[in-house]
Amino acid sequence: MKVLLITLYLLTSQLISAQSGNSTIDEQQRFQNILSTSTKTLVINTTSYPYATIREFKRELRGWNEKVLSADIDTVQKTFTIVHNKLMHPKEMEDFWKKYNIKSSSIISYN
Repeated sequence: MKVLLITLYLLTSQLISAQSGNSTIDEQQRFQNILSTSTKTLVINTTSYPYATIREFKRELRGWNEKVLSADIDTVQKTFTIVHNKLMHPKEMEDFWKKYNIKSSSIISYN
């Protein structure tokens, strides 16, 4: 009888721990989904950048396809627009700005 109770206890505790592990995974997946669908848009004034540099911006950002949804050059308005999801860490964007010497005065908007 004691063996049966101990066995039932162990099975129940394993079942409960498996369910809590699954809920943690579900929560992580929901969080990742929220981050990947929430977006931010950065608009840069490109009047002080050579066109070759702007093409380099776009080429590099193309490699970030998991995080960057679009990178568009508007030659008429002289802007470069980057739409990225929130999987991109703010430090990554800051490093990008530093790499290409993008000054805060060149940023039209970032929201």
